[in-house]
Amino acid sequence: MKKAINHVIEHQSGLQLRFYEVNGKPIQQVDEYQYEEIPVLQFSDKESLRQYVLQCAQKLTGLTDIPLYHFAIFQLNGQTGIVTALSHLISDAWTLSLIAKQISDTYWGLAQGDPCDNKTWDYLDHLHAEEEYFASSRYEKDTDYWQEKYPNKPEPTTIKLCTAATTAITAKRITSTLGSELTGRIEQFCKETSITPAVLFETAVILYLAKINPENQAVTIGTPVLGRHNARKKNTAGMFISTMPLTIPDSASDTAEALANRITDSHRELFRHQRYPYSDILRQLREKHDFTGNLYDVMVSYQNAQTGVDAETEWFSNGYSETPFVLHIDNRDNGSSYTWTVDYQTEVFRQEAEIQLIINRLEHILQQILTNRKIPVREISIIPNTEYQRMIYDFNDTAAEYPKDKCIHHQFEDQVKRTPTKKAVIAC
Repeated sequence: MKKAINHVIEHQSGLQLRFYEVNGKPIQQVDEYQYEEIPVLQFSDKESLRQYVLQCAQKLTGLTDIPLYHFAIFQLNGQTGIVTALSHLISDAWTLSLIAKQISDTYWGLAQGDPCDNKTWDYLDHLHAEEEYFASSRYEKDTDYWQEKYPNKPEPTTIKLCTAATTAITAKRITSTLGSELTGRIEQFCKETSITPAVLFETAVILYLAKINPENQAVTIGTPVLGRHNARKKNTAGMFISTMPLTIPDSASDTAEALANRITDSHRELFRHQRYPYSDILRQLREKHDFTGNLYDVMVSYQNAQTGVDAETEWFSNGYSETPFVLHIDNRDNGSSYTWTVDYQTEVFRQEAEIQLIINRLEHILQQILTNRKIPVREISIIPNTEYQRMIYDFNDTAAEYPKDKCIHHQFEDQVKRTPTKKAVIAC
């Protein structure tokens, strides 16, 4: 196993990237490969393993002159596995699945005595291609497209109203599954309509945001772009993924299916300009419109990369998120249910119950779309029946026994005698 991990490190130059600070400026370079001594750790229970992984993830933040990865072999209850911690400076979600498969393939090849594949996947090829792009006419055309995309100051699309401004990015994570029955309905819907699962989930999120931002003429979310245009890039570890703003104008006459098709068309349009950096889009908006902040509060990430390994995987957060609400949907282990994971900023959402409420609402919206794809957008409810019952009936169930032979002012006087030092009215 140690040889397999080292083989992958050696032949993926992106894992050997190091970041340094020289004269106050960050620089990156590929360090020469050196054999990595992989620790073998024993754990008595899953919780202690999880705590170890969380500690590893939180160490790989910031610019450092140390490896931005950590591998360890663990043993738990007679089973063996691998801990893989990768900084987002050198890795994206696709890389995690890719590394898992390459380590597995190499391990089984070594176990059977097969020669290792010594092909090197060089991330520097991608960096050189990016340099050429920035000097090309294509970059200039993409600049023109994004300048024309937002002729006016963009409307903020908030996930939580009346939220105080904050720069804190500390985050927590909550994970749940959709269940095999709902997953099956989603797959059937996508097969019948040719709407991708990614677009279906985005449709639910955009519908929700449009309902809670009724004054908006358009809704904007963040959407990741894979950034791997060929087979070689798909086999190369590194940070290829970028984020694009997806802005969908409001249309009260839409059906759910029509909205999903408009989102699909918008993706096709964005795909032609996906290499343009999001940081450049923000810079232009700030210069042109005196725009501050971000274009979106919500990002939806559908991850279709599968490990292809006969193993159970668990994905951990490093405890930070630049976006207040990030919804990840995946089925990495090719199971019977979709998993959706939410990373949320704790300065925006103080209680996990708020996140669970949003998840329940999104699932409620999905159920309505799956039941009737032609349902008008204006008829879609965002409040599930259980929440509606609680808000309308349970919270308003204020009936209480009181003496019916006394007037209200007499009862007030009696209460004053019982608690003379307590406040009677608080004016706001």
